[in-house]
Amino acid sequence: MLLQVLIRYFIHGTESDEELTTLSNVAVDTMFLLIKPLGELLTRLPVGPELPGKMAGPSFEMYRAGNILPHRYGAWTVIHERLLELATYCDRLIKQPGAPQELAAVGANARQLAATLAQPLNAMAPNTH
Repeated sequence: MLLQVLIRYFIHGTESDEELTTLSNVAVDTMFLLIKPLGELLTRLPVGPELPGKMAGPSFEMYRAGNILPHRYGAWTVIHERLLELATYCDRLIKQPGAPQELAAVGANARQLAATLAQPLNAMAPNTH
């Protein structure tokens, strides 16, 4: 999701200066409000009982392609949906026994970032009437 925001910012289409500022703010906030707490959390989690004393860490492996989405409304919609997916996933994980409580804040932050995109996204929605 962060890569999609950065790609959209640097290889933008018809975004206004205000929309580019929003993308920039969401990218930076994503780094501090989502990636940093998740990275810190991962380094405190044990790998498992088969490796006592060994801690996990982020793999930086990508499971989704960072494709350029050419249409402004479609690109913003995908980014918005991914943030909401992350929030929902955190909500589900936090219900698991022993789940790290930090996930609640990460989910809330993802939801807030999605809300930041919602107003410009709604303004650019195609008129279907």
